[in-house]
Amino acid sequence: MVDWPMVDWSRARRGGEVHRYEFDEVCRYQFEEVHRYEFDEVHRYEFDEVCRYEFDEVHRYEFDEVCRYEFDEVQKYWFDEVHKSQQREESRMTSVSQTLMDEKAIARTLRRMASEIVERNEGTDDLCFVGIRTRGVVLANRLQELVRQKEDVLLPLGVVDITLYRDDAIHGLPDPEVGPTRLDFSIRDKKVVLVDDVLYTGRTVRAALDELMDFGRPKKVELAVLVDRGWRELPIQADYVGISLDTKLDQRVRVLLTDPDGREEVVVLALTEELDGATEELDGATEELDGATEELDGATEELDGATEEPNKGVRKS
Repeated sequence: MVDWPMVDWSRARRGGEVHRYEFDEVCRYQFEEVHRYEFDEVHRYEFDEVCRYEFDEVHRYEFDEVCRYEFDEVQKYWFDEVHKSQQREESRMTSVSQTLMDEKAIARTLRRMASEIVERNEGTDDLCFVGIRTRGVVLANRLQELVRQKEDVLLPLGVVDITLYRDDAIHGLPDPEVGPTRLDFSIRDKKVVLVDDVLYTGRTVRAALDELMDFGRPKKVELAVLVDRGWRELPIQADYVGISLDTKLDQRVRVLLTDPDGREEVVVLALTEELDGATEELDGATEELDGATEELDGATEELDGATEEPNKGVRKS
């Protein structure tokens, strides 16, 4: 018979309690450490993302506001300088202007042109006028009224603004003003008489033709101008001409009408030697504009650098 040792069950029970307590403490500590680490990592990531987003939004807004303000200032400065230069140029030219047509001569010429339009088209069937804004519209209105007096028919009249169809609309116009185009009738299979005040390089007429084609396919398009001054850059000729002039490149032809100019005359403005000084002033203004543009680029680079440095600091934290 085996003599088994006596077991103190109370001591064993106490030892089990101790080990269980220590084991629970160790597991709880490890669990809390792991949970705290994961919690810290998640919250640090979310905090970094929120801070980075808010920082980017604030700096993007400030950058946009600064760039928009500086761009507006540069554009306004450039437009003012160009406008002042044009005003100086016109003020120098008026001293050597020559009047070619007065109010009565313009009226006689328009009566002749209205008669030619009716005779060449053998009446007024399918005929309509389209004026190029601004003075072309005034002349088209007068031709419409003269045809009404002659034929007792009120022909359709439309208006086109060619600003957005110009080949220099983006780079050549610092602050383009776009007026409304109004064609309340279909030009499909119509005989359209396009009206303008002065025919020069032909680029305005080219832009007007492009815009007309967007409204339909007319039967034919004829061009009527009060003054043809030559120096064409495109193969465009007028069908009805009030007066043809032999001009020089350093001259300008102005058609002044009661609405909107307050008087009626056609004048030639000749440039003087003082224009060279105005050109030098404009060149100086252009150089100043280039300097302002370079300063704007430098400010943009500095702002980009300032934006990158806080972002790096946020990632390191």
